[in-house]
Amino acid sequence: MTLKDYLEYGNIISFDTYPASIIGARFEDVKVMALLDKETAKQYIDPDTLHVNVYPLLPAGSPDDPDAYQYVKLKHPNGNITVIGTPWIIPDTLSIVNKGNLTILIEDVTVTDREVILRAIKDNGYQVKRTELV
Repeated sequence: MTLKDYLEYGNIISFDTYPASIIGARFEDVKVMALLDKETAKQYIDPDTLHVNVYPLLPAGSPDDPDAYQYVKLKHPNGNITVIGTPWIIPDTLSIVNKGNLTILIEDVTVTDREVILRAIKDNGYQVKRTELV
């Protein structure tokens, strides 16, 4: 997957950053709200000042021009909004963590089977919200 694949609107992602001492090390379960240009990012941050501080911490070959890259608007689980430059993200640490519910229908299950299956699910760290034997 490319960086753009991860940064699609609505994705819930987690990642680490190069300038951890400036903007924080780990972004956990943040929702991608938008990709922005520098002018739009100015509504949330000062891209020029941040770039001056962040650039020395980026890997070699990173653009030394805050106009040369995009910014991503992120919503934290607590509702706070953050905007960061996309080169500030460590690509190898990106993961999509969209979470939902899983519904499984298993045929020919006895009461005993049900207990074995539920125990296996719980033993693997999952919480069962509801079961129904029909």
